[in-house]
Amino acid sequence: SGTPASINNGATTQLTFNTLDYNHNNGATGTSPNYNGYVISENGVYVIDFSADIRNTSGNNHGEQLFMVYLNGSRTVVRGIQRKFQFGGISNLCTLRLSAGDRLDFYVYSNGTNYRIYNTYVSIFQTL
Repeated sequence: SGTPASINNGATTQLTFNTLDYNHNNGATGTSPNYNGYVISENGVYVIDFSADIRNTSGNNHGEQLFMVYLNGSRTVVRGIQRKFQFGGISNLCTLRLSAGDRLDFYVYSNGTNYRIYNTYVSIFQTL
C-alpha cells in the first residue's frame, strides 16, 4: 500500500515482489517481503508472463519504457513501448527452455521524467 518511491528517469530498476502465490517460494531469491528473482528447480520449457504499470511522477512527457527479463545475469527478453502520456503499462509473455539452477530477474526502465512502478505481475510456469 502507499505510493511507491520516485525513481530517477533513465534508471534501470530491479523489481521486487512482496507476495508469492502458490507453493514455489523455494525457488525465490531474496526474502519476504522483497523477493527479487527466481531460480528454476527443474529442466523444462517455461512460459513467463509479465506486466507493470509505469507512471511518470508528473506531466505527459514522451519517452520510452522497457520491461526486461534477465536470465543468469544477461538481458534475454525486452518489451518496450513509446509513452505518449503520463501513465503506461507494459505486458507480454515469452517462452524459454530453462535448466535447473537458471535464475530469472526482472527489471524496468523509463526515461523522460522521474517515474513510479505500480501493479507488477510475473507468472512463471512450466509447460513441458
